[in-house]
Amino acid sequence: MDHDAFQAPLGPGGGFFGATGNRTKVPEAGGSHRNKSSSVYSLIYTLIPSVLVAFILLAIFFALRNKLRRLYAPRTFIDVLTEQEKTPRDPDTSRFAWVKYFTTFEDTDLLNWQSLDAYLYVRFFKIIVVTCFFGFLLVGTVLIPINATGGGGQKQLDILSFSNVKDPKRYWAHAVMAWVFFGFVLFMVTRETIFLIHLRQAYLLSPWNSSKISSRTVLFTSVPKHYCDKEKIKVIFDEVKTVWLVEDFKELEDMIEKMDKAAMKLEAAEIKLIRSANAKRLKMIKDPKANPDDHDTDHWLAITRRPQHRHDKFNFIWGNRFDTIAHCQENLRKMIPAVKAAQRLRTDGESKLLGAVFIEFETQSAAQAAFTLVSFNHPERIVPRQVGVHPNEVIWKNLRMSDWEALGRKLLAFAFVALLTVFWGIPVAFIGTISNLNYLSQKFTWLHWLQDLNGKELGLLTGLVPSLLLSFIQSLVPRFYRYIARQSGAVTLSHVELRTQSYFFVFSLVQVFLVTTFSSGATAVIGQIVREPRLAPSLLAENLPKASNFYISYFVLYGVAISAENVFNPLGLFWDEILPRIWPYATPRESFIKYVSLDTPGYGSECAKWTNLAVIAISYSCVAPLVLGFATVGFVFIYLAMRYNFFYVYDTEIDTKGAFYAQALQQLTVGIYIAELCLIGLFSTRVGGDPLVNGPLILMIILFLATILYQYLMRETLTPLTELLPRNLLAETEADYEARVSSESAAASNAQHQGGNGANKKKDDNNNNKKKASVDENLRGGQLVSRNPETQPLLAPDHAAREGRTSHRAGSIHHPSRINDIYGHERYKKVKDNFQRWFAPHSQSPAALAATLHPSLREPVPPYPKEVAQMAFVNPAITRDPPTLWIVRDEMRISEREIGDCRRAVDGLDVRDDGAWLDEKNRVQWDKERLREMPLWEGRVIY
Repeated sequence: MDHDAFQAPLGPGGGFFGATGNRTKVPEAGGSHRNKSSSVYSLIYTLIPSVLVAFILLAIFFALRNKLRRLYAPRTFIDVLTEQEKTPRDPDTSRFAWVKYFTTFEDTDLLNWQSLDAYLYVRFFKIIVVTCFFGFLLVGTVLIPINATGGGGQKQLDILSFSNVKDPKRYWAHAVMAWVFFGFVLFMVTRETIFLIHLRQAYLLSPWNSSKISSRTVLFTSVPKHYCDKEKIKVIFDEVKTVWLVEDFKELEDMIEKMDKAAMKLEAAEIKLIRSANAKRLKMIKDPKANPDDHDTDHWLAITRRPQHRHDKFNFIWGNRFDTIAHCQENLRKMIPAVKAAQRLRTDGESKLLGAVFIEFETQSAAQAAFTLVSFNHPERIVPRQVGVHPNEVIWKNLRMSDWEALGRKLLAFAFVALLTVFWGIPVAFIGTISNLNYLSQKFTWLHWLQDLNGKELGLLTGLVPSLLLSFIQSLVPRFYRYIARQSGAVTLSHVELRTQSYFFVFSLVQVFLVTTFSSGATAVIGQIVREPRLAPSLLAENLPKASNFYISYFVLYGVAISAENVFNPLGLFWDEILPRIWPYATPRESFIKYVSLDTPGYGSECAKWTNLAVIAISYSCVAPLVLGFATVGFVFIYLAMRYNFFYVYDTEIDTKGAFYAQALQQLTVGIYIAELCLIGLFSTRVGGDPLVNGPLILMIILFLATILYQYLMRETLTPLTELLPRNLLAETEADYEARVSSESAAASNAQHQGGNGANKKKDDNNNNKKKASVDENLRGGQLVSRNPETQPLLAPDHAAREGRTSHRAGSIHHPSRINDIYGHERYKKVKDNFQRWFAPHSQSPAALAATLHPSLREPVPPYPKEVAQMAFVNPAITRDPPTLWIVRDEMRISEREIGDCRRAVDGLDVRDDGAWLDEKNRVQWDKERLREMPLWEGRVIY
């Protein structure tokens, strides 16, 4: 499930940064406890419901986990995944035994069972935990005692924030700790960026990855018409192996869409007919006087009304009724030949060429070189858009956009994002005011009724309610941004996610952090600002730290309740388990698609959400260090929840090759800038009152400028390596493909020959043998099955087998001339010193990291059948066959009759009833134990 939500940071605004003026204390209105902060009550009444909800959700989860394994642990058994992709099943099936087994997994196992992105996503939470924990140790132990004894007259949790510091001499501590902690954050960002670079090199330069077609393919757009020629392309680029010119198939795609719609309508009508007849049969069986003949097909068809529909959609009440089955058969009888004729016509080259081209190179090195090459003498022509593109990620309709249309859509997308970001502040600002109702009730007479509430009730209203409201409204936003990114001209799904990540981070930064923080701080003193506007800067600077109490509740809610909700997955429980029992699936196709579709994380929206929470923690580190403590605990629970989901539940379909992680690391530095500007603003408001503030203020200004310079140098130095592979490693790790495949095949044969002597090997060796046997089986059968779930089903098993039988004929195979093998690179040695690996990450070589990856990554992809390779980057509309109709088998043998009628009526239409039936309650069922034998199952190609 994609649990999208919110965030944002502090930003410049009146009185937040750069404000000047005398330090002025906000006078307390006497006479009521409502004058005091309700921060403790807010925390308690957020913590108690959150813990209670989490306990209930986790208790239900533990009770249901073993019973609902498809919902809570599908990666352990579902045959959509290959054996090497599955998470090992728990050896003990007792209710709590899996917890111990779960703790034995290493995060790096995700590299072997999932993908590079999956591992980095989980690692990101661990890095945030480490950053917040050490930040709390460094900053909290120094600043919390200083703030608590600051003599500012604050109460409850406010006593631990900067607003309680009265003596300007103590500001030196805040300035020094800012240098220490922000330097540590920059070190962590740099360290992780270097680690990402080395991990990408280890992963992408493995024989498995470098031998894939996608790793050696580059997508170019904005190609001039006179250069849409394969021979001219081969003149421009070196080592070109295959060129795919992109053609405009809009008409064909529309025809296929209509054909599929008619086929699905026919399938549903056939199943409805069978179920209607079966309902009558079941009813007669219950009647002791009736003696129905189950196999009298003519009888059951005669007494059952055939499905009908009105053809005229504008006269759906009075229009003539048509026999749905006969009508759909007639339409398909015309559509299928028309589609096949159009496909043959397009294959002969009778189609319009678009300004895009996919180029497969002989080696990964040549592909990387072409991606960085200036290909044309005019700007914005033959633009490299993505290297390592996967066919299943291509958004084919966006390739039809002209240059001007793509530019216009991109500008409109930016405008829409800006407008939504700005105007969304209205409801968010309102939520921010709710968190400070206790202050507003003192200043405005029409809110005095709030003073009748006791402290506990007011704490609940200002703590839990704003957090829940903010979470709900923000959950709507990521869907908008993902749609905008897709419509803005992004040509692949990975580009869509990266744009969504950027859009949503900016939105969250402004709305969830800046607006909420500003409104929380401003409403606390709005009454005095109305009376004395000149005091606004000093009053806001003094009260803005109080907004930290809101985010303490925020971290409690997310860390405890939301993390439990992520594991419990209430939406999945409802849609996948509860609703089908109330409203069963109408067709086996619906049930099959739902069953084989694993939940996928939305990297763009999800990563931006969690990054912004980390930015909030960093921003408040020196203003309210207690936030770091709650952020540490909160992110620990979030890390555990995400770790569980990636090991047991989630699948990853989109491959950004770590790009989202690099982007998230750079976004963390926003928190540093916000925190530095916040302290500069807070110090500057005291300059006129006490010259002792000048020293800390100057220190913070120097730190701010130093941060800008450091990040600029870091980005200039490291960013290219996060996007491209270095030329020296590409050259030094190259190996001959055919020689490598021969050696691997010989090793596999030897391992099989000696396999009978290893019955008592260790568990790890047994797992490796299983994975090895799976690879060998794929090699023998010729079916190219991916070890990573980043590819989509492209070949049916029978098709793959046919290709496999010819895969060893002369000239019938397709493979690179050379591959990369980082494992044999001995220029750097493995660093065993943990201290050196932590503080000098550049000393850990890619080859050393590669040694920790699964042995299956050291095996090249089997040679591609030539026909399969030639169709890799052809629009799917060209190869699309009429859909296979899957109906249910019945006791009355109506399905047999209908299958024969459909095949006779529509030439080329495949109708089956294998593995599907109606149970005693007339519900559709299918054989989940034989998943790969079902009519809708398709094999997968390692593109």
